[in-house]
Amino acid sequence: FFLLRGVLPEVLTRGYAGCLMSALFMAGAVVQVRGAVRESGANQTLCRVLVAAFALNPMVIYYGANGMSEAPYVFFLAACMRYLCRWIRTGSLTALVWASLALGGCYLARYEAAVAAIGASAVVLVVSWRGAGGTRRHRWMLALSDAAIFALPFAISFVGWALTSWIITGSAFEYITSQYGNTSQVQ
Repeated sequence: FFLLRGVLPEVLTRGYAGCLMSALFMAGAVVQVRGAVRESGANQTLCRVLVAAFALNPMVIYYGANGMSEAPYVFFLAACMRYLCRWIRTGSLTALVWASLALGGCYLARYEAAVAAIGASAVVLVVSWRGAGGTRRHRWMLALSDAAIFALPFAISFVGWALTSWIITGSAFEYITSQYGNTSQVQ
């Protein structure tokens, strides 16, 4: 949106850039939910009802207009869910990689994605182990490989964000430890 500063300076000076960002990400989240519902095999009527229920949810509308980080978080989480479901159905490694990249982006939007990463990694481990054939050792190796492929982009995001925070602020987890962080808010 910075490129619009000469044509529409209000986009930057009046705070519209954040609102535009969240609107675009939430629209993308609706597209991801629509794709997931369609790929699940739902009929067209059910697809429309489910997508409308998501898109018209007051919280989706609110967070799609306020310029905060919830919209990118929901977009990346919906994309992760869509591609993870595709991987479960088809076994496509490409779908697993897309799901993992979306989860990495999700953490860059909001650190609550760490909980989703733990849960989704466990799902990948279990689904991969149960779907693999061969010896027990082979099944575990395949499951651990799939889980590592899935968790790697998240781990890179986690370490990269912590390192960046440490370089800038002197604390790897400033969002938790600062006077504005969660620890002080809980106290």
